[in-house]
Amino acid sequence: MHIVFVVPRFFPYRGGYENSLLALGKYLVVRGHRVTVFTTVANDLEAFWLPGFKTFPEGEILVDGVKVRRFPISYNILHRRATRLLGLVPYWRWKAQFWRPSFRIPGLHEALRRIDADLVHIGRCPTPT
Repeated sequence: MHIVFVVPRFFPYRGGYENSLLALGKYLVVRGHRVTVFTTVANDLEAFWLPGFKTFPEGEILVDGVKVRRFPISYNILHRRATRLLGLVPYWRWKAQFWRPSFRIPGLHEALRRIDADLVHIGRCPTPT
């Protein structure tokens, strides 16, 4: 079986959720499953909204048999403002896609369309506090 995790941050980010998914991924790999993680380059909460904060390199790495693919975060201010406006439209699909907090991850949508996953788990988006 091929399991895909879609999460905003992942190992080596030091968070409980991220480390739990890594442990689960390793467990599944040992039992013969393929595990892929789609994540961002963010290594800091502020990195989702402000350029220049801690990030990891973009690309693919293998962590104990778990394939990790990191995508860049778009900081285009015009796109962010436009999507926030779309989130105000009283149409549930647009609210779900564009309401705050939101950040654009170029390439993620296309990668999800092409992946041959049997199971996809999507983690929650971090919110600024």
